[in-house]
Amino acid sequence: MDVFVLLVRVLLAGMFLSAGLSKRKQIDEHIAIVKEYRILPGKWVSSFVKLEIAFEVLAGVLLIVGILTSLSLVLALLLFTSYTIAIVVNLLRGRNEISCGCGGVAGNHKISWWLVVRNAVLMMGSASALYTGSALGNVQSLLEGQKWSAIYGYEYFMILLAAVVVLMTYLLLTDLIGVGKRMNQLFEE
Repeated sequence: MDVFVLLVRVLLAGMFLSAGLSKRKQIDEHIAIVKEYRILPGKWVSSFVKLEIAFEVLAGVLLIVGILTSLSLVLALLLFTSYTIAIVVNLLRGRNEISCGCGGVAGNHKISWWLVVRNAVLMMGSASALYTGSALGNVQSLLEGQKWSAIYGYEYFMILLAAVVVLMTYLLLTDLIGVGKRMNQLFEE
């Protein structure tokens, strides 16, 4: 189970860090996307976005480093829950032409029930990792006296590599699907 927990942590860290950094880079665009959801009063959106970015980057750093992992997984669950609620509310309102505002490796897509399912899977992974815990790649375990080689050995670096491959594959598939959709649109015209 240690391998699963570390893989979940690294994948979530990659998602949150890339999302937070891309939203920071394009903050005005992200503020416009959050406004489009029509859930928060307009005057709160800018502050919410800054807090959201800070929480995403914080969760990503804590998850990858392995410090306060329980807190970072709870933060991940809260973020995914809030995103999912906002998506569901707008889908039920019939507003499915809004960008999800995911950013980073998750990309930006129109909201859909598929995103709700994806977020539910990510929440289940986060909850599983929170429930089972793991010493692998966890600084806290190192501070508690466990051996460096048991925490950051060969297995740790292989999981990091696997996580990078999974994230890169996801990016490639997402781009290929987007290219396919654009090609279909060109041929339909």
